[in-house]
Amino acid sequence: MSTLAAIALVTEQPNMDVMLRKPDGRWKALISRTMMKNILGQALFMISVLLILLFYGDGIFCMDTCADPDDINASRVHFTAIFNTFVLMNLFNELNARMTNGLRNMFSCILPQLIFPFIWICTLTIQILILQFGGSVFSTTPLSAKLWFYCILLGAAAYIWGQLISFISMPKNICKFGRRDRAAADLCDNEKVNFEEMENESEGKTLRLL
Repeated sequence: MSTLAAIALVTEQPNMDVMLRKPDGRWKALISRTMMKNILGQALFMISVLLILLFYGDGIFCMDTCADPDDINASRVHFTAIFNTFVLMNLFNELNARMTNGLRNMFSCILPQLIFPFIWICTLTIQILILQFGGSVFSTTPLSAKLWFYCILLGAAAYIWGQLISFISMPKNICKFGRRDRAAADLCDNEKVNFEEMENESEGKTLRLL
């Protein structure tokens, strides 16, 4: 899934919004406040959902096969549903990752770039094939239509959660990770200036000799 998502990003053509956006300053952090908010928010949501499904998933999914805790097939159904939910949450979160600079309409970011929806559908198709037909290789078991509905519902909740956390404002001093050290940068700039002065002096001496 990560490989296909990376392909969708590297093959995308830049749009006019990116071309017209001002460049980031030299003192900007590598991870912005918005990025940190989205990363922490989605991590908290996904970990919470997966832990709840791990301990209470048999009751939430209402799986009849989970009546016997020693049933191997019941355990495979349970963990397959957790795996499927995790993949679908990340798949729907890709839609949030496409909407930058405060955009809310996902179709305005997806439809102009046809490569992304194509890869998104391919990823979903591969996930369906793995679950329904790859049991002997991936240790999964086919899920019923009801379990697929629950997994898709929880996966879509990651998209809704991403839209909700986008309204949360972050303090300006909450994220300094990756910010360039000002003293070290000044030292590098001074060394660069001194190097340029030495180069100019050497050129002047060469002209005098000529």
